[in-house]
Amino acid sequence: MSNECLQIDVCEKSFENINEKIKVSNNRLKDLENKIEEVNSIKNVLVELQLLTKLQREDSIKRDKAIEDMNRNQIEITNTLKTLSENLNKTDINVDKLAEKVDINNIQLNKKVDDISNDNIIKLSTIGKYLFFGTLGSGMTILLTRLLGN
Repeated sequence: MSNECLQIDVCEKSFENINEKIKVSNNRLKDLENKIEEVNSIKNVLVELQLLTKLQREDSIKRDKAIEDMNRNQIEITNTLKTLSENLNKTDINVDKLAEKVDINNIQLNKKVDDISNDNIIKLSTIGKYLFFGTLGSGMTILLTRLLGN
């Protein structure tokens, strides 16, 4: 039995600190569980950050495309406005030239009207001459008719 006793003593000594070791291990396990929860929480935050980053990238691409489209449209509008301005300037020049031509034509037309008016004016001296000779001719005709008719 002596052999058995020794073994029991050894076993008891081995198991003597086992309860304490289990308590320490349990505490360490709890600490590890807390750390794992923290890591999982950090992982979830990282996943959310990755998603936000992806959404921001997509949004940036859309914004950049919209800005590019707006710039292209603004350039087209600017070019159209330049063309319209040039055409308006050309129209102004053409209207000025046309106004000059109209003024010249008015002057020429007024001169022709004045010439026609001057050609159609019968001077008083011409009317007097026609009256004088007409009256003289009528009087002579009457006189001759009476003289010859008698």
